[in-house]
This record gives sequence, C-alpha cells and structure tokens, in this order.
Amino acid sequence: MKIRIGICDDEKSTCADLEKLIYKFFDNSDLSADVSVWYDGRSLMNDLEKIPELYLLFLDIELPDVSGVEIGKHIREKLSYSALHLVFISSKSSYAMELFQIHPYDFLIKPVSEPVLFKLLKGLQSMTRADNRYLTFPSKDGLKRVAVGDICYAMSSNKKVCLYLSDDEVLSFTGKLASVFQSPPPTFVNASKSFIVNMRYIDSCAYDHVILRNGVRISISQSHRVSFRKSFHKFIEGE
Repeated sequence: MKIRIGICDDEKSTCADLEKLIYKFFDNSDLSADVSVWYDGRSLMNDLEKIPELYLLFLDIELPDVSGVEIGKHIREKLSYSALHLVFISSKSSYAMELFQIHPYDFLIKPVSEPVLFKLLKGLQSMTRADNRYLTFPSKDGLKRVAVGDICYAMSSNKKVCLYLSDDEVLSFTGKLASVFQSPPPTFVNASKSFIVNMRYIDSCAYDHVILRNGVRISISQSHRVSFRKSFHKFIEGE
C-alpha cells in the first residue's frame, strides 16, 4: 500500500530534511510513501482540489502568503477532508488551542528530529493498518464487511447493532456490540454498554458526552467516564 504524503513549508531545507527522513522510514516498512512538496500555501490550496486526497500533510503554520491555520480550515471546512491527517510544524509552541478545532494529528517543533518523526510515522502506520481492517457481519444477503476506519460509531439496542459510517450511511444487523467489537482497534473506545466511538471522529469531549464532527452528541455513562477520558487523552497526545 502506498501512502500519499504532502509537505508545505517555505523553508526548502525543512522540506528536504522531512522528505529524506520520510523515505528513510518507509524504506524499512511494508508500506511505501509518495511525497509531494509545496513551498507556498496558495499553490497547495489550488492543487488540493485537483489531486487525489493526501493521507498525511506536514504544514508550516507561518507561511508568508497564507497561514497554515487558514489552510487547515480550508481543508476541513471547504474540502471536507476529515480523513486527512494534519501535522502542523512551527518554530513556536503557542498555537495548540488555536489548532484544536482543525483536528490536527500532531504539532511538531522545528527542527524535527528523526526520533520524533519516526515515532509519529510509526503511530500512523499502526492506525493505517487498523483502519484497513474489515469488520464482517451477517446481513440478509449473506456476510457483509466494512472498513473499520469508515465507522464513526456503533450503537446497540434490542439485540440490533447499527454502524454509523463517515459517509452518513447506516448499516444494521442482529447482534450484540460486545461480540462485534471483541477486540476493538486502538482508536475505538466505549462510551457506554450501548455505544462505541471512533476517536478519530470526535470534535469535542466533555465530562459526560462527546460531539462528533457530524454534530452527533453521544453521552458517556458514569461508569465509563474515567476510562473514556484516559483513552481520549492518550489518543490526542499520540501515545
């Protein structure tokens, strides 16, 4: 499988260093990388509408023509690329709260070292493998399967399981949530006995509920609140 990766930074040396390290990492992986580079934000924004969606984008926040924050909003809101993993890079560390609503995968301080980058890529590699797993379930037409990464959340009620997908499709079948997700991928966490949520699709997390990117609100039961928050914090910190 080939992963499409983009780098956008006006410092050509930063782009060259990142590109070299990315290819070095994937030289020892069963996955491969195809890296594209942009040196200004406007060119990136124009090209994103013409090329296949990137899987991962390293984006400088302080570009001279258009800010990385503006590009991030363009990606999430206008292009609706919710699956693209955004990694912001900067020489400053004061952007964390401003970036939260853009759902970045990570935030790296320049210069990006090999150990830091390799840890990030290793985590994404594991997530990619998990996303590409398939969940198989019975239907009236026989066995059906869906990519795990396409599931936003799942709900069970009255011996029926409903899978809510990222494209707003809903799949339902007879069964129990616990039996369907016996060994859930690391991005999934139980909000209650009846709900399991893919943390990649969480927009905000409060003490007793979460809001997903599609606006759906899911309550977190009292018995799951501590474990849910612990799992979500690990997820957003990239652990």
